[in-house]
Amino acid sequence: MRDYRGVAQRMSRVGDAMARSAVRGGLSVCLLLCGGSPPLDAAPAAGTELAFTNLGRVVHLVRQENGDALVDNGTTIPVRMADRLLVRSLPTVDAGALQQAVAGGASARQLARLSDSTLWMLTLDKTGPAAAMHELERQPGVLHVQPDLLQLRQPAGAPGEPDGSGSAVPRMATSSDDRPQRAARVAVIDDGFDLTHPALAGVDLLLQYDADRHVADATPAVGIDRHGTQVAGLIFADADAGHPGGLAPGAGLIAIRQVSTWTSDMVLAFSVARMMRADIVNASWTLAWLPEPVYALLSDWQRDAQPPYLVVAAGNAHGDACRLNALAAVPGAWLVGARGPDGRTLRYSNHGPCVDLHAPARFTSTLPGQAYGSFTGTSAAAAHVSAVLAREVGRGARPDLRAVQALVRAETSSEAAP
Repeated sequence: MRDYRGVAQRMSRVGDAMARSAVRGGLSVCLLLCGGSPPLDAAPAAGTELAFTNLGRVVHLVRQENGDALVDNGTTIPVRMADRLLVRSLPTVDAGALQQAVAGGASARQLARLSDSTLWMLTLDKTGPAAAMHELERQPGVLHVQPDLLQLRQPAGAPGEPDGSGSAVPRMATSSDDRPQRAARVAVIDDGFDLTHPALAGVDLLLQYDADRHVADATPAVGIDRHGTQVAGLIFADADAGHPGGLAPGAGLIAIRQVSTWTSDMVLAFSVARMMRADIVNASWTLAWLPEPVYALLSDWQRDAQPPYLVVAAGNAHGDACRLNALAAVPGAWLVGARGPDGRTLRYSNHGPCVDLHAPARFTSTLPGQAYGSFTGTSAAAAHVSAVLAREVGRGARPDLRAVQALVRAETSSEAAP
């Protein structure tokens, strides 16, 4: 079993602190999970406490009349629980073995393959989660079991109109000399993408997938789904009617809609990005609590010979990013804070030692319905960093953090010059 003591120490510091695919380009991705998330019926009775380990720590899940609560190291996080479990097993364990291990019956579906293990989702028939976890933990080859939880995730757009809210930051126009040597593959995990927008209609769409509904369609599902279209505009948009284009319009888009934040759906979203060989993953959102299955997948991916850039918004709560965004604990993740034209950190931006770099945070970008509008906050800052990375990867480079910090500073300085 993997030793998570180092992770627990790091988390103490930071917060303790498709199977049909819509794939082009010769890569066939088989969707490992089909069908929607089961309803929350037949759930454990209110007041039930379930204890399990997460990244080397024991956490407690308490079922209450007004909802479920996760208690981890003294912090209480509102969650919802279904009769589903996340299981990590050795590669030798198959679905049949997991299903037979649960006396009351269960169905097993594979979510992700790791280099040394497999992540599964088990939907329980009659056995409650606590009893099923006990049965599975005794099964040879089972490494870890925890409940499938839904938690609150926040898109990292700035609250209202933040400081520096005058004009949007200008963006460099791409030139004919900027044609990519190899188009970067950029996975954006967000709330949906309106690719009928004229500035996005020509995007090189490698795949679109909804990890919540498990369909090959990442279009916005409800009227408030606009955040992903804004992120896409900063990276991929063509210049249109006086509006600036993105920094990497030739990059390939892996559009993944994922809003629910069920652990199983987050694992699936990142697993699809990995199967699609994403060079860059943009996550312009924050997460209150880091589930071990998500950590296991992302840390395993970071051990690849050429791991992806994982670009994450630091968040906009004017607090310690180590404490307020659990994704800070993922090895290799770059947390991006927001700064103004004067180079200072904007007051709403999360801050602290977990913020790896700061970037401009006010732009004009695409909106659903063929519109344009303001896009602000650490969401925009992270998208800008992903755009810079996509452009540089397209030029054949693979810049490290220090090089990207210098690129962002130099680019903004040159654009601000008269």
